[in-house]
Amino acid sequence: MTVIAHDNQIYGLTKGQLSPTSSKGLKTVTSPHGSLEDPVNPLLLVLGCGARFVAQSTPADMNGLTDLIEAGMRFPGFAFINVQSPCITYGRPESQLKSHKAAMRPLFSPATSPEVKRPPEAVDHDPTDRLRAMQLAEDYGKTLYTGIFYRDPAPEPTYEMLATQRRRSLMAAAPVRSKILDRFVVR
Repeated sequence: MTVIAHDNQIYGLTKGQLSPTSSKGLKTVTSPHGSLEDPVNPLLLVLGCGARFVAQSTPADMNGLTDLIEAGMRFPGFAFINVQSPCITYGRPESQLKSHKAAMRPLFSPATSPEVKRPPEAVDHDPTDRLRAMQLAEDYGKTLYTGIFYRDPAPEPTYEMLATQRRRSLMAAAPVRSKILDRFVVR
């Protein structure tokens, strides 16, 4: 399963109300004096719950976003992709696509093939390092990191894999099909 969270830090369809990811102090129609709470950090939340694939991108980088969605869908198991999607109506000016493009800090894996050019603003990051991923995720709302925060290098088998494996083992131990009714014949 791949969850793609469209995170625009505001409820734009309800005339600009606070959302769980709205920044502290944000003034909206439902909080004219500013939000009192720190925002929920979706990246830390899923990493802390044990998600094995966690990534983030923005529509300011459609090629990167497309690659992340494909990688998430191909990952065997649960994948979470946070998409920083600015609300063009109620969002803050510093959170719009043009600003996203300028502020992006790609998470660049040193293990990436040499033909992939490393952007100058990129952060060297090993996506198999969960603790480092959590440290980077702590900057949610301050620094716009894009790319894979964490990808389990040895993911557990999925339910489908385990069910297939069990079916095969049960079939191997099952009696020959033509002999099944012989068990019910009294001799």
